[in-house]
Amino acid sequence: SYLHWAFVVNHNNIVDHLKKFNPGWDDAKLFDYARKINVASTAQIHTTEWTEDLLQHPTLQEGMHAEYYGLFGAKFKAWIMRLSYRHPWFGKLIRPITKNDVLWGMPGSSWDHHDGPFQVPKHFRFVYRLHEMILSDHEFIEPGTDKLLGRREIIDFVHSNTRPIVEQYGYDVLAYSFVKKSAGALTLKNFPKALTQFRDQQHNKLMDLAEADTFRERTDGTGSYNEFRRSVGEPPVKSFLELTGGDVEMAKALETKFGDVDLVDAGIGILAEPKPAGFALGFTQFYQFVLNAPRRVKSNRHLTEY
Repeated sequence: SYLHWAFVVNHNNIVDHLKKFNPGWDDAKLFDYARKINVASTAQIHTTEWTEDLLQHPTLQEGMHAEYYGLFGAKFKAWIMRLSYRHPWFGKLIRPITKNDVLWGMPGSSWDHHDGPFQVPKHFRFVYRLHEMILSDHEFIEPGTDKLLGRREIIDFVHSNTRPIVEQYGYDVLAYSFVKKSAGALTLKNFPKALTQFRDQQHNKLMDLAEADTFRERTDGTGSYNEFRRSVGEPPVKSFLELTGGDVEMAKALETKFGDVDLVDAGIGILAEPKPAGFALGFTQFYQFVLNAPRRVKSNRHLTEY
């Protein structure tokens, strides 16, 4: 609800800005341009801000900025774009440069669906199943004073409960409260309890989302953790202790549950594996992430030339 509100407000602000400098544009053109800018800003937040917070390593962050702005950098790229807009002949002249992802970055480069339009690989959807990051309860904090206004279980402000919460606290409080709290850690034994008794709106029955996650993996062919490692070019682990990076207690718990390291589900393994310093994701989860994240930009018609 908050995100819908935030991006509608952002869209309208963009329209007002464009209308100020382009009084001759009709509503359709204003809407289309504002939509493109809104989509681009969303992708930028995800690529260069949210991901930076998720994967806090300076080399990786330099790589993400290069992916978005190329080796030219943000300021130089923006200057060239303004110059090309004002002088179309210059834009045509430098077209070979803007087609080069290394120099120019992916936004504004050639549209490319790679192996097929609008496809999201199964393993990419799988590593984005970040339920452990959802907090079991949430605090509502007053902006400016940091006064605690209330606390609700996550299950108490979903479905039909959302609107009353929004009306009670307002979007300013929601926004401030969201950014004040850290997300949950992607690790075992950190699944939000509320989602183990989650009411399925389609069938109006309670479901255990943690159980459903594992069931989906086993029925859709995701495979075991070691099979998942092989899919990204990594060798399989040979022991539970190797899987957990030396965590003896976690290794014993997994061995008790599965018996054989080759039987560990992929979704369990990626939560148990060790993480690099500053990373919210484990190695194999990150490998799949970095393979597929860039193609979302290349396949987005709002961010590329087509």
